[in-house]
Amino acid sequence: MSVLPPPSASATLAFEISQFWEGTIQFRNTTIDGSSRWRVVLTTDNDPLAAIRAELLQLERELTRRLEEMDRSDSRPKMDGAVGRLTFMDEYQQHQMAEHGRRNVESQLGRVHAALVRVRDGTYGKCARCGLAIPPERLEYMPEAAHCVQCHSRA
Repeated sequence: MSVLPPPSASATLAFEISQFWEGTIQFRNTTIDGSSRWRVVLTTDNDPLAAIRAELLQLERELTRRLEEMDRSDSRPKMDGAVGRLTFMDEYQQHQMAEHGRRNVESQLGRVHAALVRVRDGTYGKCARCGLAIPPERLEYMPEAAHCVQCHSRA
């Protein structure tokens, strides 16, 4: 899977890929930590869940990479760099924002792991609360979704 430009260029890209690819080509718009990205999913299997599984695995790798980057960057406020109280407070606020971002990535990674389990168990695409089918548009935008829109809004 690779990150794609906006869909206007997708037709050209699909044609170029189809010159050497025998399998299925799907374009997906996914969200990672609030930012939307276009991806192409290439699978050799005609199983519709194979593309979902591939996308979830790619999302898992990207989220894991982001967590590793966050681990390498130390966002804790440092007293030696602070000139005064306001500078320290700015650094503290930036640290809190970085920690909030980390929690969001960890939470999304947990949802991706749970979605992979649902794919394996054959319950992917069904709401965990009411059991009805989750709309494909929702799963395309947020492949790790476990609930339909109605049940998610009630939570």
